[in-house]
Amino acid sequence: VIVSGNGVHASGAYDELAAVAEAYEAAVVTSYLGKSTFPETHRLAGGVIGSFGHEGANRLVSEADALLVVGCRMNPMDTNWQAPDFIRPDEQTIIHADIDPRNAGWVYPADVGLIGDASESLRELAAAGGTDNDWAEDRAREARESFHAPECGSDAAPILPQRAVKEIERVVDEDTVVTADSGNNRFWLLNYLQVPAVQTYYGSGGVGGMGWATPAAVSAALATDKHVVGVAGDGGFAMTMTSVETAVEHGVAPTFVVLNDTSLGMVRQMQHAPDDIAGVEFHDTDFARVAEAFGATGVRVETTDDLGDALADAKAHSLPTVIDARIDRGQDMAATLQSSFYASVGGLHE
Repeated sequence: VIVSGNGVHASGAYDELAAVAEAYEAAVVTSYLGKSTFPETHRLAGGVIGSFGHEGANRLVSEADALLVVGCRMNPMDTNWQAPDFIRPDEQTIIHADIDPRNAGWVYPADVGLIGDASESLRELAAAGGTDNDWAEDRAREARESFHAPECGSDAAPILPQRAVKEIERVVDEDTVVTADSGNNRFWLLNYLQVPAVQTYYGSGGVGGMGWATPAAVSAALATDKHVVGVAGDGGFAMTMTSVETAVEHGVAPTFVVLNDTSLGMVRQMQHAPDDIAGVEFHDTDFARVAEAFGATGVRVETTDDLGDALADAKAHSLPTVIDARIDRGQDMAATLQSSFYASVGGLHE
């Protein structure tokens, strides 16, 4: 199993990664920041690992005899806080390829460390040979089932965030870039947005700073000819929403989707005393009207049909569009998406 991280993005080693996967018939999973380094519709794609990643992807890593880790630091979120039954260096062969020698073998001892640019390391590995492996393709197919859940087909109002992501997925193709903010919205996207091509999804790094997705969407629209969709919660969007005016000023037309639950949803869900919820509830701001004040198009949607229509219209529009999507604040991200490996070490509530 190959674990692909942000270093593959940094190197642009997409073709080389695919060549290694196909030469060795290896399943490919990604870290949070490595999402879209490998098409998630590929027959060898297994999804996203981590504390709030895909259960199927996590199990692929756990069951593997050998792991090739490329451009991934293996931070606590990636490793399910080093759950002992997730990665087992005493039982698995670990090859760690990274441009920074401090990363290779830092978290788990590596049997082999490959220090250098990801594209060069992968090119050499692909040229070295290959293997036959029916296990990986079969298990990757099973793992991809984690991209779907019954809630993804719900027509409930307010809109379920799982379904909102699937509506976004409908307008995402190989000529689209999605930028993801911090908070619940990021994890809904990681789990239910199945990207069809490389370089179609980027998230904020580090501890996931809020407010990143909106200016990042403007930057992507300025730097490429692609359709760009920036996704944020209402808290993160409010922090940097003046970027909408920047898009108007520079004549680019990204789509901004605000998954609006009138709160800091992730923080609210982590406050466990019902009578002591502090500092997370917001005024019901109409972000569609804010967009219009900036000179952009603004749409408020409360149903899945309206969201789908708004996304399609925005893709064809010559002005930036802000879609204020009212989502069900009762959907508990952590309870829904927390991996069994993360739960085994105490999980979010430890």
